[in-house]
Amino acid sequence: MTQIAGRYSFPRGRRLCGPNAYAEVFAFKCRVSGTLFQVYARPNGATARLGLVVSKRVIRCAVARTYCKRLAREVFRTESDALGTDHAVVIHALTALATVHGDEAIPAIVAVIRRRGWFG
Repeated sequence: MTQIAGRYSFPRGRRLCGPNAYAEVFAFKCRVSGTLFQVYARPNGATARLGLVVSKRVIRCAVARTYCKRLAREVFRTESDALGTDHAVVIHALTALATVHGDEAIPAIVAVIRRRGWFG
């Protein structure tokens, strides 16, 4: 693995795993909404962790759902070092995302995350 690939990897320790981890973030009730995404956050005390919620009701096509998740993970990987966070974050896709091209989704994720100021 190259040095750059290792820097932007997404290991299991940086993911929210299991329903209990998601429930803790949702129960904390710290949420910011944009037109395409809602971002929930909870202080973690350790490294930043990411969870993704993209339901079939929002995006019917499985390939498009996977692409949406890949975009969100990419933003989280590339921006979390510069933004310096210690929060557990859940990115929830909203219905309006189904009509948007992928290139427009990346700035929308970053804008919603930065609006609250969790990341610095």
